[in-house]
Amino acid sequence: MKLLRVLLFVTALAACAPRMATPQPTTPPETALNDDGQMRKALEDLKERKAALVAPRAHSDCRAICQLADLVCEASERICVIASRHSGDTACADHCRGARGDCESAQHECDQCS
Repeated sequence: MKLLRVLLFVTALAACAPRMATPQPTTPPETALNDDGQMRKALEDLKERKAALVAPRAHSDCRAICQLADLVCEASERICVIASRHSGDTACADHCRGARGDCESAQHECDQCS
């Protein structure tokens, strides 16, 4: 009888273990889906704005370089705001870190040009 109780207890514990080990998401699923779309859009904006810097650099158009640097930094900020809502997500943190570096580089180009 004691062995049966122990087996039942162990079986019940084993059945609960997967549920207990599953971490609860820190962001509601609907927010996470929305953030995924916003992150993709912000990353695409950043990519386009960085690419747009090529022509003004070639012509030393400081005004255009500085305007585009501001747009790069705006996209970077959007990326970091979204990433801040996903504190445990290393991919989001990496996106933010890379975007901040892009902003700093773009601002440096503006500062060097002016």
